[in-house]
Amino acid sequence: MGEVLMDRIKYLRVSATTKCNASCWYCFNESQPFDYSTLEDIDGFGWLVNQLVSEYGTEIIRFTGGEPLMNPHIEELIKLAKKTGVKKVGLTTNGLLLREKADALLACEIDDYAIHLNRVDFEQMNYRRETAFMEWAVKKFPSVKFNIVVMTQNKTNVASIVNYAIDHGINLLLLDLLQAGNTVVAYEKSFCSLEDIRNQLLNRGLIETIENMNSKVYSNDRSSIKLLQHYSDMNIRVAYCTKFLTFHPILLTPDMKLSICTHFGKRAISIETAVKTRSTTLLYKIIEKLKYSLEHCVDCARFTTLKELQQ
Repeated sequence: MGEVLMDRIKYLRVSATTKCNASCWYCFNESQPFDYSTLEDIDGFGWLVNQLVSEYGTEIIRFTGGEPLMNPHIEELIKLAKKTGVKKVGLTTNGLLLREKADALLACEIDDYAIHLNRVDFEQMNYRRETAFMEWAVKKFPSVKFNIVVMTQNKTNVASIVNYAIDHGINLLLLDLLQAGNTVVAYEKSFCSLEDIRNQLLNRGLIETIENMNSKVYSNDRSSIKLLQHYSDMNIRVAYCTKFLTFHPILLTPDMKLSICTHFGKRAISIETAVKTRSTTLLYKIIEKLKYSLEHCVDCARFTTLKELQQ
């Protein structure tokens, strides 16, 4: 289990913007009241991340969205994060602007990239196009992994991409479909168990390691492929919750709120005044409130323990 008492904030996720240049039906808005805001307080962000790294031991900062590359200040934000001396700065992107911004991002010295392959046209995922893009990205950037949401509409192509990844030493993160903003009908039509992918990985000789109650890692000496399962079964909704991750993430929203949950709008507290006044005392009080909220969270579903998962 992660450090739920938040004596240290190891992992900060930064939503650089809620805007996105894709409109994937299964995640767009996720039923949340997005205001399409963009993180623009550059100096305030710099102060905040310095506080988190120096006073709260933050080790990982990951820029997400929406689509983070739509924030016109994204390179400056990343460079500020790197200047704190944090151990790792990552970027999660849908890749649509990656070729355009490749050289500028390389200058930021990002430690790792997570690239979603679903993007706009997941139903028409093209094996040849996707593998060509993967080959380019792996050569262009250090430490790249590719994310795919597995659904009935793309599972055949995903199976082919899994084989390609194993053959070429490429890292993948495969997720089952999270029921968020989509309707029950759309969800049940598209939900696809990851069990067939798991069997494929085992048949290819990859070694299974249980990372936590939601994820398993399959690896050999070249590739690492993670299966992240939000639900154990479509009809048994054992929901995914960041509370039980090894590195419990704190989310910074574009409008300067901190949340203990990576879903927007849940248990978020504004830190705008603390940031504007550079008040370390007020920031501490807010983090204590988040800590209390995390310890007393009753919104999440029942969870399977790691011990039960290993049996």
